Amino acid sequence: MPAVKPTPAAPALAFALVALVAASAGGSQHLQRRQERTLKHESEMIRIPAGQFIMGADDEEVADFQKTCEQEFGADLAQFVCVLERWKDFGTGSSARVVFLSTFEIDRHEVTTAQYRECVAHGPCDMRPLVAGDARYAVDEWPMVNVTWDDAATYCAWRGKRLPSEAEWEKAARGGDGRRWPWGNFDRKDGANLGRVEPEIERPASNQGVGFAIDDSDGFRELSPPGSLPFGRSPYGVQDMAGNAAEWVADWYDENGYAAQTTVDPTGAKSGHLRVTRGGSFYEPRFFARTYYRNAELPTERSITRGMRCAR
Repeated sequence: MPAVKPTPAAPALAFALVALVAASAGGSQHLQRRQERTLKHESEMIRIPAGQFIMGADDEEVADFQKTCEQEFGADLAQFVCVLERWKDFGTGSSARVVFLSTFEIDRHEVTTAQYRECVAHGPCDMRPLVAGDARYAVDEWPMVNVTWDDAATYCAWRGKRLPSEAEWEKAARGGDGRRWPWGNFDRKDGANLGRVEPEIERPASNQGVGFAIDDSDGFRELSPPGSLPFGRSPYGVQDMAGNAAEWVADWYDENGYAAQTTVDPTGAKSGHLRVTRGGSFYEPRFFARTYYRNAELPTERSITRGMRCAR
């Protein structure tokens, strides 16, 4: 009986290898496309060059700040509120000083709700900011608000970034010439999406304190898509560093001011009770949005007025 010739294995093996390579390439392309979809909304970053800048408010600026505070709050409240604002470090960062920062990058725009949703869908971000509180502010085109400090830090880490230090935020906002506003030393309505002090006549009889109110004279009743007010950009081209959403920064709030901090790449206190926020919001009066003005909040607190941007 003639011997049965074995079926050649090489063509089949070659075909299998080709199929495997094709499948691998297809899988790689699919993964790449998926990654591109995941990261397609990542914010553009602005490079801030190394160098010195003026951080905080000098005596002349504090006097102007005081005057503006009195104008915004009115004569009745100014005697109680504005004197405190003038002297407390909470508001002005104590005296001005020259600080040196190494080169860093910062997001051109505030993080949007759509960008945060990507982190919820593909990463470690908590979905509670999207569903807890007032859902009317969870608009994809608007800044992501209602985030705790940890929510903001987690999002930035997922992007391979971090929250900016307080010093980095201030330099990106005011440049190297110590300006009061991101756009210069004189206020302008079309520079920032801000609120106002609620006139006494509008306050409920039960509210004897200070109230804030929405001001739509800048073109937006509440939040606005980042970059909507291009005349408000900083000297480096960073948008919305005055108004829209106030922003968490990395630093703990130090009740002793800047005095104990280094003047080279300062990072704030090592621990604390409150975290610093910067920039003011659509619901807060105009002096909150000056480049040096500081505020601080419990890091676990959520608010429709507070969001974030990232740095690296």
